[in-house]
Amino acid sequence: MGNGANEVTQIQSHDSDPAQAKPGTLWIMWIFLTLIIYLLGIGPVAKFSGPNQRIEKALGALYSPLLLLADKCAPVHGILTWYIVDVWQCR
Repeated sequence: MGNGANEVTQIQSHDSDPAQAKPGTLWIMWIFLTLIIYLLGIGPVAKFSGPNQRIEKALGALYSPLLLLADKCAPVHGILTWYIVDVWQCR
């Protein structure tokens, strides 16, 4: 009976060890970080891309999923417009 309590304590201490990350944690962190950079990157890209036609086509292709989502979903369109026009002051 006393042996079982010791075993539970060992399992709990092993699971709560911050030095040992789970294998998928790093992948989830990188995917989340990449998504955040992609979403927030459209503002600076729109601001500093300039009127170059080639760059505009490339950026249109890069951000086409986000732009398509903004076309189909009014709340996303509103947030994206606010972010690009108001925050980054792009017209």
